[in-house]
Amino acid sequence: MAMTMERVRNFFTGLSRGRTPIPRRTEEDARYVVGNEFEDHVISMFDPEAFRLVHRTPTHEGTGGDFVGPMALPDLRFLHEPTGEGFWVEAKFRSGTGPKGEVEWCTPKQLSEYKRTRASTGEKVYVALGVGGTPSGPRRVFLVDLDGVRYTTLFYWRYARNALPGTVRSMEDVERAAGGGVSRSGPAASPSLARNDATVSGRGTTSRRWAARGRPAVSTSTSAYTDLPLVGSSPP
Repeated sequence: MAMTMERVRNFFTGLSRGRTPIPRRTEEDARYVVGNEFEDHVISMFDPEAFRLVHRTPTHEGTGGDFVGPMALPDLRFLHEPTGEGFWVEAKFRSGTGPKGEVEWCTPKQLSEYKRTRASTGEKVYVALGVGGTPSGPRRVFLVDLDGVRYTTLFYWRYARNALPGTVRSMEDVERAAGGGVSRSGPAASPSLARNDATVSGRGTTSRRWAARGRPAVSTSTSAYTDLPLVGSSPP
């Protein structure tokens, strides 16, 4: 009863000020706001002189709460103007990671839909993962090629070397980030968030395989994750 009376008082207080109080957003609404803000940030990272945004998937807000076909597509589609090459980007923001840097980035249904887009269009699909900070100012943004993703969890070793530059100016920048520092034209030096001078026992084969691809081995020791905020250690 007390809660009901409080709501009534708030309603009439709003009317007395010449406005109707706006209901609080639900948790689902808040997620859409976060998603839209991070999408805006990802779009701003691509140089408009080289990349044109040709598709942005609508949200529930944009469709009045209805589900429409295009909502199953990844968030963004860019066209590289110099080459005419198109590709998709699914933008995901997380305020922090698990204790070993892992991130639950999608549902099984979403993963299946993104894979379907890759197969039906023949165009690359990338996951832009923002970690820490805020959706409009993430601490780190990584780019992961969906072709190498099989699970709804992204592990630290899978994305640690895939940092996007502040401004993406060419397809080589895209390929280098998604390839963990390696583009079609070959490897290039890039800063790593992980220590490259240590490996974890039992991961020697993986480390040698990474080295054979021109990538330093990514440490999975606990100290390797200290550059990323853990779940609960940064604003939601």
